[in-house]
Amino acid sequence: MAIPVITPTPTPEEKRYQCRIEELLTLSGFVHQSLERDLADFSAHSPVYNAGYITEFSAKRSDVIALIAPRTITDRKKTITEDLYGMLASMRQPLNKLENYVTLASTRRTLTVLPQDFGIGRVRAAIANGDVEEVDGAMNILKTHLTDNYTAITDMGYTDAQRDELYAMWNKINTDNSGQNLKDDERDATASANTAVYNLLWDIMIEVCSTGKSIYLVPAPAKADEYTMSSLINRIRQEKPKPRFRVLILKPNEKRVVQNIIPGSEATNKGSTVIALWNGTGPQPPDAPELDINNSAIIPATWGATITVLNLSSTEKGKLRIQGIGQRI
Repeated sequence: MAIPVITPTPTPEEKRYQCRIEELLTLSGFVHQSLERDLADFSAHSPVYNAGYITEFSAKRSDVIALIAPRTITDRKKTITEDLYGMLASMRQPLNKLENYVTLASTRRTLTVLPQDFGIGRVRAAIANGDVEEVDGAMNILKTHLTDNYTAITDMGYTDAQRDELYAMWNKINTDNSGQNLKDDERDATASANTAVYNLLWDIMIEVCSTGKSIYLVPAPAKADEYTMSSLINRIRQEKPKPRFRVLILKPNEKRVVQNIIPGSEATNKGSTVIALWNGTGPQPPDAPELDINNSAIIPATWGATITVLNLSSTEKGKLRIQGIGQRI
Protein backbone atom coordinates (compact mmCIF):
# COMPACT_ATOMS: atom_id res chain seq x y z
CA MET A 1 0.00 0.00 0.00
CA ALA A 2 1.45 3.31 -1.10
CA ILE A 3 2.09 5.89 1.56
CA PRO A 4 0.09 9.03 0.72
CA VAL A 5 2.15 12.09 -0.02
CA ILE A 6 1.07 15.02 2.10
CA THR A 7 1.85 18.36 0.53
CA PRO A 8 2.41 20.90 3.27
CA THR A 9 0.46 24.12 3.04
CA PRO A 10 2.90 26.89 2.18
CA THR A 11 3.42 29.44 4.92
CA PRO A 12 2.34 32.89 3.74
CA GLU A 13 5.27 35.24 3.28
CA GLU A 14 5.53 37.88 5.95
CA LYS A 15 5.16 41.48 4.92
CA ARG A 16 8.45 43.39 4.71
CA TYR A 17 7.33 46.62 3.06
CA GLN A 18 6.83 49.37 5.61
CA CYS A 19 4.32 51.56 3.84
CA ARG A 20 0.78 51.36 2.52
CA ILE A 21 0.34 49.30 -0.62
CA GLU A 22 -0.94 52.30 -2.55
CA GLU A 23 2.23 54.21 -1.55
CA LEU A 24 4.59 51.61 -3.01
CA LEU A 25 4.31 52.93 -6.57
CA THR A 26 4.91 56.54 -5.60
CA LEU A 27 7.83 55.71 -3.33
CA SER A 28 9.41 53.34 -5.83
CA GLY A 29 8.97 56.03 -8.50
CA PHE A 30 11.00 58.47 -6.40
CA VAL A 31 13.77 55.93 -5.82
CA HIS A 32 13.78 54.75 -9.45
CA GLN A 33 14.03 58.32 -10.75
CA SER A 34 16.89 59.14 -8.38
CA LEU A 35 18.75 55.98 -9.37
CA GLU A 36 18.43 56.76 -13.08
CA ARG A 37 19.77 60.27 -12.47
CA ASP A 38 22.67 59.09 -10.28
CA LEU A 39 23.47 55.84 -12.09
CA ALA A 40 27.04 56.94 -12.88
CA ASP A 41 27.82 57.40 -9.17
CA PHE A 42 26.14 54.09 -8.31
CA SER A 43 28.04 52.24 -11.07
CA ALA A 44 31.30 53.70 -9.82
CA HIS A 45 30.42 52.43 -6.38
CA SER A 46 29.48 48.90 -7.46
CA PRO A 47 29.11 47.00 -10.77
CA VAL A 48 25.81 45.70 -9.42
CA TYR A 49 24.21 48.98 -10.53
CA ASN A 50 23.98 48.99 -14.29
CA ALA A 51 21.37 49.29 -17.04
CA GLY A 52 20.16 45.77 -16.31
CA TYR A 53 19.52 46.72 -12.69
CA ILE A 54 17.40 49.64 -13.83
CA THR A 55 15.46 47.29 -16.13
CA GLU A 56 14.86 44.81 -13.29
CA PHE A 57 13.71 47.63 -11.02
CA SER A 58 11.25 48.76 -13.71
CA ALA A 59 9.97 45.20 -14.12
CA LYS A 60 9.27 44.87 -10.41
CA ARG A 61 7.36 48.16 -10.49
CA SER A 62 5.32 46.86 -13.43
CA ASP A 63 4.47 43.73 -11.45
CA VAL A 64 3.07 45.85 -8.64
CA ILE A 65 1.20 48.10 -11.06
CA ALA A 66 -0.55 45.02 -12.41
CA LEU A 67 -1.62 44.08 -8.88
CA ILE A 68 -2.81 47.47 -7.70
CA ALA A 69 -6.05 47.04 -9.68
CA PRO A 70 -7.43 44.52 -7.15
CA ARG A 71 -7.44 47.39 -4.64
CA THR A 72 -10.76 48.17 -6.29
CA ILE A 73 -12.05 45.29 -4.18
CA THR A 74 -11.91 47.61 -1.19
CA ASP A 75 -13.63 50.38 -3.13
CA ARG A 76 -16.42 48.02 -4.15
CA LYS A 77 -16.80 46.88 -0.55
CA LYS A 78 -17.32 50.49 0.51
CA THR A 79 -20.10 50.83 -2.04
CA ILE A 80 -21.75 47.64 -0.79
CA THR A 81 -21.47 48.87 2.80
CA GLU A 82 -23.10 52.20 1.94
CA ASP A 83 -25.94 50.38 0.17
CA LEU A 84 -26.37 48.02 3.10
CA TYR A 85 -26.65 50.68 5.78
CA GLY A 86 -28.83 52.81 3.55
CA MET A 87 -31.22 49.88 3.20
CA LEU A 88 -31.17 49.32 6.97
CA ALA A 89 -32.24 52.93 7.49
CA SER A 90 -34.95 52.56 4.84
CA MET A 91 -36.59 49.76 6.81
CA ARG A 92 -37.63 52.12 9.59
CA GLN A 93 -40.64 53.64 7.84
CA PRO A 94 -42.22 50.32 6.74
CA LEU A 95 -41.71 49.10 10.32
CA ASN A 96 -43.41 52.22 11.69
CA LYS A 97 -46.46 51.62 9.52
CA LEU A 98 -46.59 47.91 10.37
CA GLU A 99 -46.41 48.75 14.07
CA ASN A 100 -49.47 50.98 13.75
CA TYR A 101 -51.44 48.26 11.96
CA VAL A 102 -50.48 45.80 14.69
CA THR A 103 -51.66 48.26 17.35
CA LEU A 104 -54.96 48.81 15.53
CA ALA A 105 -55.49 45.07 15.16
CA SER A 106 -54.67 44.37 18.82
CA THR A 107 -57.51 46.64 20.01
CA ARG A 108 -60.05 44.86 17.80
CA ARG A 109 -58.82 41.29 17.50
CA THR A 110 -57.00 38.71 19.56
CA LEU A 111 -53.46 38.32 18.23
CA THR A 112 -51.22 35.34 18.94
CA VAL A 113 -48.74 37.64 20.72
CA LEU A 114 -48.87 40.98 22.47
CA PRO A 115 -48.01 43.98 20.24
CA GLN A 116 -44.78 44.61 22.19
CA ASP A 117 -43.71 41.01 21.53
CA PHE A 118 -44.44 41.12 17.80
CA GLY A 119 -40.73 41.61 17.02
CA ILE A 120 -40.72 45.11 15.56
CA GLY A 121 -38.76 46.50 18.51
CA ARG A 122 -36.11 43.78 18.11
CA VAL A 123 -35.65 44.68 14.45
CA ARG A 124 -35.35 48.37 15.31
CA ALA A 125 -32.71 47.65 17.96
CA ALA A 126 -30.71 45.55 15.50
CA ILE A 127 -30.87 48.34 12.91
CA ALA A 128 -29.66 50.85 15.52
CA ASN A 129 -26.74 48.52 16.33
CA GLY A 130 -25.92 48.05 12.65
CA ASP A 131 -25.88 44.30 13.26
CA VAL A 132 -27.01 42.63 10.03
CA GLU A 133 -27.07 39.12 11.49
CA GLU A 134 -29.20 40.38 14.38
CA VAL A 135 -31.56 42.05 11.88
CA ASP A 136 -31.93 38.77 10.03
CA GLY A 137 -32.75 36.85 13.20
CA ALA A 138 -35.22 39.48 14.38
CA MET A 139 -36.91 39.60 10.96
CA ASN A 140 -37.42 35.85 11.02
CA ILE A 141 -39.30 36.20 14.31
CA LEU A 142 -41.27 39.14 12.95
CA LYS A 143 -42.16 37.20 9.80
CA THR A 144 -43.53 34.30 11.89
CA HIS A 145 -45.79 36.60 13.91
CA LEU A 146 -46.86 38.55 10.84
CA THR A 147 -47.80 35.34 9.03
CA ASP A 148 -49.74 34.02 12.02
CA ASN A 149 -51.72 37.25 12.36
CA TYR A 150 -51.83 38.34 8.74
CA THR A 151 -55.60 38.37 8.30
CA ALA A 152 -56.18 40.49 11.39
CA ILE A 153 -53.56 42.99 10.27
CA THR A 154 -54.66 43.21 6.63
CA ASP A 155 -58.18 43.88 7.88
CA MET A 156 -56.76 47.09 9.35
CA GLY A 157 -55.42 48.17 5.93
CA TYR A 158 -52.01 46.50 5.71
CA THR A 159 -51.35 45.27 2.16
CA ASP A 160 -49.38 42.58 0.41
CA ALA A 161 -47.40 45.33 -1.31
CA GLN A 162 -46.31 46.76 2.03
CA ARG A 163 -45.31 43.32 3.27
CA ASP A 164 -43.41 42.57 0.07
CA GLU A 165 -41.59 45.90 0.24
CA LEU A 166 -40.37 45.12 3.77
CA TYR A 167 -39.31 41.60 2.80
CA ALA A 168 -37.51 42.89 -0.32
CA MET A 169 -35.46 45.25 1.87
CA TRP A 170 -34.66 42.35 4.18
CA ASN A 171 -33.51 40.20 1.26
CA LYS A 172 -31.40 43.06 -0.16
CA ILE A 173 -29.68 43.52 3.20
CA ASN A 174 -28.81 39.81 3.35
CA THR A 175 -27.55 39.91 -0.24
CA ASP A 176 -25.37 42.95 0.46
CA ASN A 177 -24.06 41.38 3.64
CA SER A 178 -23.04 38.23 1.74
CA GLY A 179 -21.38 40.39 -0.90
CA GLN A 180 -19.51 42.30 1.77
CA ASN A 181 -18.22 39.08 3.32
CA LEU A 182 -17.11 37.81 -0.08
CA LYS A 183 -15.23 41.05 -0.74
CA ASP A 184 -13.53 40.69 2.65
CA ASP A 185 -12.40 37.17 1.75
CA GLU A 186 -11.34 38.24 -1.74
CA ARG A 187 -9.36 41.21 -0.44
CA ASP A 188 -7.59 39.17 2.24
CA ALA A 189 -6.70 36.45 -0.27
CA THR A 190 -5.42 38.98 -2.79
CA ALA A 191 -3.28 40.84 -0.27
CA SER A 192 -1.80 37.60 1.09
CA ALA A 193 -1.06 36.20 -2.37
CA ASN A 194 0.66 39.39 -3.50
CA THR A 195 2.82 40.02 -0.45
CA ALA A 196 5.82 38.37 -2.11
CA VAL A 197 5.56 40.66 -5.14
CA TYR A 198 5.31 43.78 -2.97
CA ASN A 199 8.26 42.55 -0.90
CA LEU A 200 10.48 42.13 -3.96
CA LEU A 201 9.94 45.72 -5.03
CA TRP A 202 10.49 46.91 -1.47
CA ASP A 203 13.76 44.96 -1.22
CA ILE A 204 15.11 46.70 -4.34
CA MET A 205 14.03 50.08 -3.00
CA ILE A 206 15.77 49.47 0.34
CA GLU A 207 18.92 48.25 -1.39
CA VAL A 208 19.11 51.35 -3.58
CA CYS A 209 18.40 53.63 -0.63
CA SER A 210 21.05 51.99 1.50
CA THR A 211 23.66 52.42 -1.22
CA GLY A 212 22.55 55.98 -1.97
CA LYS A 213 22.95 57.02 1.66
CA SER A 214 26.40 55.44 1.85
CA ILE A 215 27.47 57.37 -1.27
CA TYR A 216 26.02 60.79 -0.44
CA LEU A 217 25.59 61.04 3.36
CA VAL A 218 28.89 62.91 3.93
CA PRO A 219 29.52 64.78 0.65
CA ALA A 220 25.89 65.62 -0.16
CA PRO A 221 23.48 65.23 2.81
CA ALA A 222 20.59 66.78 0.89
CA LYS A 223 20.92 64.16 -1.82
CA ALA A 224 21.24 61.42 0.82
CA ASP A 225 17.83 62.52 2.08
CA GLU A 226 16.40 61.50 -1.30
CA TYR A 227 17.46 57.95 -0.44
CA THR A 228 16.08 58.00 3.12
CA MET A 229 12.84 56.03 3.16
CA SER A 230 11.36 57.77 6.18
CA SER A 231 11.87 61.14 4.46
CA LEU A 232 10.26 59.87 1.26
CA ILE A 233 7.26 58.50 3.15
CA ASN A 234 6.83 61.79 5.00
CA ARG A 235 6.99 63.65 1.69
CA ILE A 236 4.07 61.80 0.15
CA ARG A 237 2.01 61.92 3.36
CA GLN A 238 2.26 65.68 3.75
CA GLU A 239 -1.11 66.44 2.20
CA LYS A 240 -2.07 70.05 1.73
CA PRO A 241 -4.91 71.00 4.06
CA LYS A 242 -8.22 71.31 2.23
CA PRO A 243 -10.36 74.42 2.25
CA ARG A 244 -13.22 74.09 4.70
CA PHE A 245 -16.06 76.14 6.11
CA ARG A 246 -16.22 77.11 9.77
CA VAL A 247 -18.90 78.92 11.72
CA LEU A 248 -17.38 81.51 14.06
CA ILE A 249 -19.39 82.46 17.15
CA LEU A 250 -18.88 86.12 18.10
CA LYS A 251 -19.87 87.51 21.48
CA PRO A 252 -21.61 90.92 21.65
CA ASN A 253 -19.18 93.59 20.45
CA GLU A 254 -16.47 90.95 19.95
CA LYS A 255 -13.78 91.63 17.37
CA ARG A 256 -11.71 88.71 16.15
CA VAL A 257 -8.72 88.44 13.83
CA VAL A 258 -9.06 85.42 11.57
CA GLN A 259 -6.19 83.93 9.56
CA ASN A 260 -5.88 81.59 6.57
CA ILE A 261 -9.02 82.91 4.90
CA ILE A 262 -9.30 82.23 1.18
CA PRO A 263 -9.71 85.40 -0.90
CA GLY A 264 -12.57 84.90 -3.32
CA SER A 265 -14.44 82.61 -0.93
CA GLU A 266 -17.85 83.30 0.57
CA ALA A 267 -18.64 84.65 4.02
CA THR A 268 -22.23 84.38 5.24
CA ASN A 269 -23.85 85.95 8.28
CA LYS A 270 -25.71 83.07 9.95
CA GLY A 271 -26.54 84.90 13.15
CA SER A 272 -29.12 87.39 14.38
CA THR A 273 -26.95 90.53 14.27
CA VAL A 274 -24.95 92.57 11.76
CA ILE A 275 -21.30 91.62 11.29
CA ALA A 276 -18.59 93.85 9.86
CA LEU A 277 -15.45 92.50 8.27
CA TRP A 278 -12.36 94.06 6.78
CA ASN A 279 -8.90 93.27 5.45
CA GLY A 280 -5.97 92.82 7.81
CA THR A 281 -5.68 93.56 11.51
CA GLY A 282 -6.00 97.34 11.59
CA PRO A 283 -8.91 99.45 12.88
CA GLN A 284 -12.27 99.27 11.16
CA PRO A 285 -12.20 101.39 7.99
CA PRO A 286 -15.19 103.59 7.16
CA ASP A 287 -16.08 101.47 4.13
CA ALA A 288 -15.84 98.09 5.89
CA PRO A 289 -18.51 95.75 4.47
CA GLU A 290 -21.36 94.91 6.82
CA LEU A 291 -23.28 91.66 6.48
CA ASP A 292 -26.95 91.69 7.40
CA ILE A 293 -28.61 88.55 8.73
CA ASN A 294 -28.36 85.62 6.25
CA ASN A 295 -26.57 87.79 3.70
CA SER A 296 -23.34 86.77 2.02
CA ALA A 297 -20.30 88.54 0.62
CA ILE A 298 -17.34 87.37 -1.42
CA ILE A 299 -13.98 88.05 0.22
CA PRO A 300 -12.27 90.36 -2.32
CA ALA A 301 -9.41 88.79 -4.21
CA THR A 302 -7.30 91.83 -3.30
CA TRP A 303 -7.55 91.05 0.41
CA GLY A 304 -4.93 89.04 2.20
CA ALA A 305 -5.52 85.82 4.11
CA THR A 306 -5.93 87.69 7.42
CA ILE A 307 -9.17 89.56 8.09
CA THR A 308 -10.93 91.07 11.07
CA VAL A 309 -14.59 90.40 11.92
CA LEU A 310 -16.73 92.35 14.37
CA ASN A 311 -20.14 91.65 15.85
CA LEU A 312 -21.82 95.07 15.84
CA SER A 313 -24.42 94.08 18.43
CA SER A 314 -23.92 94.87 22.10
CA THR A 315 -26.51 92.30 23.18
CA GLU A 316 -26.72 89.40 20.71
CA LYS A 317 -24.25 86.74 19.62
CA GLY A 318 -23.18 86.70 15.98
CA LYS A 319 -22.36 83.82 13.64
CA LEU A 320 -20.19 83.97 10.54
CA ARG A 321 -19.78 81.07 8.15
CA ILE A 322 -16.49 81.52 6.32
CA GLN A 323 -14.06 79.42 4.32
CA GLY A 324 -10.37 79.05 5.06
CA ILE A 325 -7.48 76.60 5.25
CA GLY A 326 -5.94 75.03 8.31
CA GLN A 327 -6.67 75.43 11.99
CA ARG A 328 -6.61 79.16 12.59
CA ILE A 329 -10.09 80.02 11.41
